[in-house]
Amino acid sequence: MLVNLCEKKIIEKSEEPSEWQNNLVLIEKPDKSLRMCLDPKDLNKCIIRERVEIPTLEEVRNKLMNKSFFTIVDLKDGFYQCELKAESKQYCAFSTPFGTYQFNRLPFGIACAPELFQQLTNKYFGNINNVCVYIDDILISGATKEEHDEALEKVMRTARQLNIKFNKTKFQFQKNQIKYLGLNFSQKGVEPDKERVRVITELKSPTNIKELQSILGMINYLRAFIPNMSEIVGPMRELLRKDSMWVWSKECEAAFNSLKDILAQVPTLANYDYRDSFEIQSNASQKAIGCCLFQKGRPVYYASRCLSSTEQDYAQIEKEMLAIKFSCEKFHRLIYGQKIIKVQTDHQPLISIMKKDIHRIPNNRLRRMRVYLLGYNLDVQYCPGKYMYVADLLSRNYTTHTEKTDKTLNDIVHTIEDIRIEFNNNKENEFKKATSEDIVLSKILQYLKKGWPAKIEDWGEIRHFHKIRSELVCEKDLIYYGCCLVVPQIMRKYIVNKLHETHLGTTKTIKKSKQIFFWPGMVSDITNCVSQCETCLKFSKNKIKEPLKSHSIPDYPFQKIGIDIAEINGCNYLVAMDYYSRWLEVLKLKNKTSESVIEVLKIVFSRLGVPREIVADNNPCGSQQFKDFSKKWQFTIILSSPNYPKSNGLAEKAVGIAKDMIKKATYENKDLKLFLLNYRNTPVAGLKYSPAQLMMSRELRTPSNCLNQNIFKPRVVNCSVENQLNKIKQKQWYDKNAGSEEKVFNKGEKVVIYDKFRKEWNTAEVMSKTKWPRSYLVKDGKGKILRRNTHFIKPVEQSIVEKTTKYDDIEEGEKEENTELKQKNESKENKSEQKKEKEPNLEVKQKSENTTVNKKEYYTTRVGRQIVPPKRYNNL
Repeated sequence: MLVNLCEKKIIEKSEEPSEWQNNLVLIEKPDKSLRMCLDPKDLNKCIIRERVEIPTLEEVRNKLMNKSFFTIVDLKDGFYQCELKAESKQYCAFSTPFGTYQFNRLPFGIACAPELFQQLTNKYFGNINNVCVYIDDILISGATKEEHDEALEKVMRTARQLNIKFNKTKFQFQKNQIKYLGLNFSQKGVEPDKERVRVITELKSPTNIKELQSILGMINYLRAFIPNMSEIVGPMRELLRKDSMWVWSKECEAAFNSLKDILAQVPTLANYDYRDSFEIQSNASQKAIGCCLFQKGRPVYYASRCLSSTEQDYAQIEKEMLAIKFSCEKFHRLIYGQKIIKVQTDHQPLISIMKKDIHRIPNNRLRRMRVYLLGYNLDVQYCPGKYMYVADLLSRNYTTHTEKTDKTLNDIVHTIEDIRIEFNNNKENEFKKATSEDIVLSKILQYLKKGWPAKIEDWGEIRHFHKIRSELVCEKDLIYYGCCLVVPQIMRKYIVNKLHETHLGTTKTIKKSKQIFFWPGMVSDITNCVSQCETCLKFSKNKIKEPLKSHSIPDYPFQKIGIDIAEINGCNYLVAMDYYSRWLEVLKLKNKTSESVIEVLKIVFSRLGVPREIVADNNPCGSQQFKDFSKKWQFTIILSSPNYPKSNGLAEKAVGIAKDMIKKATYENKDLKLFLLNYRNTPVAGLKYSPAQLMMSRELRTPSNCLNQNIFKPRVVNCSVENQLNKIKQKQWYDKNAGSEEKVFNKGEKVVIYDKFRKEWNTAEVMSKTKWPRSYLVKDGKGKILRRNTHFIKPVEQSIVEKTTKYDDIEEGEKEENTELKQKNESKENKSEQKKEKEPNLEVKQKSENTTVNKKEYYTTRVGRQIVPPKRYNNL
């Protein structure tokens, strides 16, 4: 299609960046042909329309007066016959998967199109005698056939020279009488078009008080244009008395016919004036649509028609949109080109639909009608039904007159974001049956066809759908929210299981579901399903992050040290670092045995003294030989959690520093001891003192600082305050993305523990808490007793609270839901307490099958975070 339009030079590929990117809309005809147009809603707001003199009704009437032969021709694809200036093309750009394109010709829906048409037709046809140009219409007339044919020939010759094409279907050739701008033109002269008042003259007499009230409401609305109105309607008003019986007498019939005659007379109807603003009232009932065109409060044109059997099955919002489309079709020649046309409707959800971009309108039928209305600058406003006197009457007191359904309603409007689920016949029938049997959805089906309750109090159990009612549509007895199928209650568990059958994570499963399905509480149901899935739980990643638990800060140097073994280039090294001064020791080991480590530690102790505490791994410091060594040398061993290096973080950091030194020293063939000497003389990060100053109260003499003798003088320094401040700051930063409290497990509690090597979770049972921080003894499935940090332990059952931000849609950049799970009471008496979920434009308080009971004062998230509710909610 793009290639075809490029060959016709209607569009071209844009190689330069454009300030404007319009939404692209493709319209698929029943014969599978495509028509491309833009949704220029935002562009139209910025267009400054030119001032072009469009003929008034008096000018048209004077030109067609005393004529006997008439022809009307309409420009075919008039938009594409208007070439855009080079500087204007960039504003009509649009994006495709194949790059950015821009229109060379005027696209459909541009606000200034009527003025451009008037300029075009005036320029080429306005100087021909007996030719009247009105926007995209050319009226040819003549007092005689020869005069008419001469003017027609000149028009056709000019069109052929300029390659201008006319619309064959709208061609009215050599007529003796034509209807134009609300008037009938013929050789007899000019008279009002009876079609303007046909629906008034065909009004049926009321058969009950309600119908009479509707008629009198319209009469009262137009009372300024009806002389002696009170006297005429007197007999009919008598029937409204409480003590009066309903008898439609001859006097009432005579008064009713008199009113119809007055309303149909020229003095009551306003003369069309293009320079004045217009107002349209449109309304749809169950079986008909009606509308009226006003100018300065005075009726110009009445119109109504009966709905076809197919149209009667439309949802109410579709009928209301159809009424607006019908009014624009009926009044096209009168309103086309107006800068603003005020349209009143009593269907409030239609207001939001008219403000949306076409690609965001969920209903394809609404999209088709919205595309048609792009040619008109409509300002749709809400007006309560009790004030829509004229349109309301015309849509209810209707005749059997019908019109052919517009073929454009069979078109399919495609957008980039279109996704619609496809069923096989069996599954579609299953969903239809479940929808019809669902208590909530069956009511929604009725309301979509007959209209929604006026008061929110009358919505009952369907109140969760109140805010999205304008985006709910019915197709083939199924309900859709946008392009997403609304799933009945009984089918939701099946859908959740199908969505999760490939075991994608929570976020991806939710995103996948939002493309296809919708129901209140869907996010929570999916979240609970994924969190309780044994397969996902077994192979989920360990993302638990608890609050930082720092080691205590020593009071003096070498009171507490951390040690670890580093292996590099086939050699083993004992790495030790002091918690107070960050003094680093790196000594080569013969092997990793306890005996080798003890011998090296004795060398360190002989130089710096024996520490009170040593933080180390289980291997080899957990051996009996090392325990005996600690008793003999009077220090305490603090064993870190198995497979959890963070519990001995300082030693792990020291290993990293040591490995870096060894690599560099080996590469440059230098002595490692020189690297250690310079490290000990360099101030510690976050402090202004070096490890040497903190350990020995002086700087160490090195080849680089031997000239400055003052720095070697002893000076006692203390960095306890700085260490404490750094510790607090470090914890604050770390805890920003961590849970709020430590996890606590009870003896005998069923848990799952993480196997670091197999990277999977396995069931276990808590035996007891150890003396080490955050460590428990657990028994795995094979009966083996293991010591594990709480980082590797999760409860089997947990309540989940997802805290996400608002997503725009499912849409791209789209918005994410905020979900809150409330406690679900087990007793039947309290089943009305429901979970609340916030979605785009939707507050949901619906029960979820998968919500678990939570008796704690906090929620534990999937990753181990515990969410404590604000204190202000304690009394709720």
